[in-house]
Amino acid sequence: FEQLRRILRRKKRRRKPVPYELIPPSLARMLCADWWCRKLWQMRCEWREEQLRAVCLVNKKASPYVSYEAVIHKREQRRKSLEFFRSHELINEDGDTLDMEDVVNASNSNPAHRRNEMMACVKGLELIAEMRGDCAVFYTITCPSRFHATLNNGRPNPKWTSATVRQSSDYLVDTFAAFRKAMHKTGLRWYGVRVAEPHHDGTVHWHLLCFMRKKDRRSITALLRKFAIREDREELGTNTGPRFKSELINPRKGTPTSYIAKYISKNIDGRGLAKEISKETGRPLRDSAEHVSAWASLHRVQQFRFFGIPGRQAYRELRLLAGQAARVQGERKAGAPVLDNPRLDAVLAAADAGCFATYIMKQGGVLVPRKHHLVRTAYELNDEPSAYGDHGIRIYGIWSPIAEGKICTHAMKWKKVRKAVDVQEAAADQGACAPWTRGNNCPPVENPNKSGGGIPDIKTMDEKELQEYLHNMGQKERRELTARLRLVKPKRKKAYMQSISDQQRLQLEAELSSRGFEGSASEIDLLLRGGSIPSGAGLRIYYRNQRLQEDDKWRQWY
Repeated sequence: FEQLRRILRRKKRRRKPVPYELIPPSLARMLCADWWCRKLWQMRCEWREEQLRAVCLVNKKASPYVSYEAVIHKREQRRKSLEFFRSHELINEDGDTLDMEDVVNASNSNPAHRRNEMMACVKGLELIAEMRGDCAVFYTITCPSRFHATLNNGRPNPKWTSATVRQSSDYLVDTFAAFRKAMHKTGLRWYGVRVAEPHHDGTVHWHLLCFMRKKDRRSITALLRKFAIREDREELGTNTGPRFKSELINPRKGTPTSYIAKYISKNIDGRGLAKEISKETGRPLRDSAEHVSAWASLHRVQQFRFFGIPGRQAYRELRLLAGQAARVQGERKAGAPVLDNPRLDAVLAAADAGCFATYIMKQGGVLVPRKHHLVRTAYELNDEPSAYGDHGIRIYGIWSPIAEGKICTHAMKWKKVRKAVDVQEAAADQGACAPWTRGNNCPPVENPNKSGGGIPDIKTMDEKELQEYLHNMGQKERRELTARLRLVKPKRKKAYMQSISDQQRLQLEAELSSRGFEGSASEIDLLLRGGSIPSGAGLRIYYRNQRLQEDDKWRQWY
């Protein structure tokens, strides 16, 4: 314990006291083989991805943003998660059950819900900026060239210093922290949203939509440019565009929400971007959403971050509380107060209406410290300890400094259980298979000495008679039949090819291009004739039922 205390004391930039109560659970984790297995597997996946980046297999010429093997692994993870959700349900003390898949789809884990919430939040910031008379500026910050593994043409970057994707993300985080500290010292303030997304080789870059006073725009832009280009300044020369870009949003061209909408959508599910083509990779943005999601999950990059506004978790808890109150008080009048305090009830009503602008203003407004927010999220310790002996924290509800006590939004305790499986349905799905015995595993009785008269006409036999005849043939008869079959010259048949329309051919070509193939006519003809194309990791792509499919059934032949 003394040695651990010294190590924790030497940690840089520590502002809070050392959490000595976390030392026993930490030691328990270090003694757990499963914990080490998970950590080693995580390190293995990250290191393997960096090796693929080093050999130029992660770029717009091969697989953009992340390797194709990582995308396949992410698909398998989603498939296993979906199977887990479908096989479990939630049950409470009263015996009420909820399907776990429905609960997950109704939560913020649903990409559509997450996208809608962020778009509503950005729209609220836009309305507040119009009310305050603030201007909106769109910034783009990129890492120096030493973080990029490949060039724009897909070839190795000679300036790359073996920096990982995680290190490029940490560089931007540290740069932004230093800039924020300098900005606060000068008395400048801003609020907005930050989006982290990958270059074609996986290196992180940031897009920021920031709102600020018009008089502070030039000062903030100059200060941010100073911190964005201060490292490896000599490689830029007079052109700082590759590292830093700023654009004042003109309301005549578009609103701030329309500027950031594309970046939010293409980093979640690609909704509404089916016809948009990426300028960097040349591929549809909707097809790139899967690669971006796998990239963020593998490298643990936080894609979205709002700053300068009240927390969104309190917004979710207020909406949950409003829904619970509506179910309990079903006959109450529309607009009737839910909370006794009128200020708290105004915040709840704004959250229930889904108006982020009103919610932020009722909470105290933008650029207000968290300690001055009217409603905050309340947390509590878990009742049961974890496998390592520590009690984690969970959300209890909401609380306010102007009201006594807390309001619980998670009063009902739910437990995860496996669904009951019907034996008859399970047997019908799996099929009945008789066990092998010495009775059904023995070959049928052969009679090689059986002799017949003339040669029967095979063409006039039905299928059952033909099978019985071939099964009872002797060795001599088999040789005679084989000799007769060899004398027959096979007819040349035209190669089989599936017939598809021009639109389906274009769709197939686009889908092949999104998977990293050329989408040439030879590849398409090969797929239409029933062939397959290797896609990596022992998998092959084939075209069946008018869509691309992927399987590993050819693994034994390749």
